[in-house]
Amino acid sequence: MRAISAGLAVLAILAACAGPVPLTTDPDERTPRPTRVGRTPSPPPIAPLEFDFAGNLPRSASFAGLTFTVDSAHVTNYHPYPILNHDPTQYTFGVLDVRVRNTAERDVSYVFGEDAFALRTWSGDVRAEVEHPGSRKFGNLDAGEEATDKIAFGLPDADALDGAVLLIGTPPDTPAVLALSGLEPALEYPAQLAPVDPAPLALKPITWQVTAGTLSLDRGQLDIPLTASGERANADEVFAVLSLRGTVSGSQYGQTSVTSEGIRLVVDGTEVKPLQTRGKANVPEGQSLDFTVAFIAPRPFESLALKFTYFSGESGSLPLQVSP
Repeated sequence: MRAISAGLAVLAILAACAGPVPLTTDPDERTPRPTRVGRTPSPPPIAPLEFDFAGNLPRSASFAGLTFTVDSAHVTNYHPYPILNHDPTQYTFGVLDVRVRNTAERDVSYVFGEDAFALRTWSGDVRAEVEHPGSRKFGNLDAGEEATDKIAFGLPDADALDGAVLLIGTPPDTPAVLALSGLEPALEYPAQLAPVDPAPLALKPITWQVTAGTLSLDRGQLDIPLTASGERANADEVFAVLSLRGTVSGSQYGQTSVTSEGIRLVVDGTEVKPLQTRGKANVPEGQSLDFTVAFIAPRPFESLALKFTYFSGESGSLPLQVSP
């Protein structure tokens, strides 16, 4: 009993030293509960955005023997090519429904790569295309064949398609411009190319005459080698093709060569050689020979002329004019 009493006495002394036990129930004074690591509040859901863009559609533009028609367009915040996420996103997209027809009289093959399409907004901002999965359906079309696809762009805001234009073509090719709304841009090419004075140029022993001429950005059916600049002229160039007739008149030998070797296109004073040699040797006196000459001319330009130089060094020129 004496040992138990001694133990109780020790406990009493320890309790007295510890002081009174707090009785408060204030939650602010309680020991905080540990927070769970890795859990954050869920973000609020993104509201769907989806509406049709009227503009002035459908509209068309020609490029490299293909006619592009934007039949319709819409603005959305759904990704145009979803893989995993099929929910609305924080981004805005403009999606164009495009129909492409080969209007050339031959098969057209053109590489529409990742930079073949761009959207230029009314403010001049140029937007790159959203990466397209796989190859384009209209990259290789037979004559008269048609294909459909869609072209999508990220937009700075939901109204960005208003006043925007679609740019078609892989740099450095000259792009075709298709306005989605508002006025359509004036087409500078194709254009006719003809002499200012239709009278023939007599340069013995040949009298020369320009019978037709074309300026074009597309090679199309023109007599231009594919290796010259592909299906489309570069941004600072234009294809020039002239149909000529050379009549042998006054040859002391009774015949002469009627060829393109001495012919140059003079662009703002600079001579440009033909892309290939055309013509024939030993054309008899009094007979004519028709052939075409093709050039790649720099642009823009202020003046054009066709210069003829004979073997003797004698030369003459025909000033040319451009008309729609």
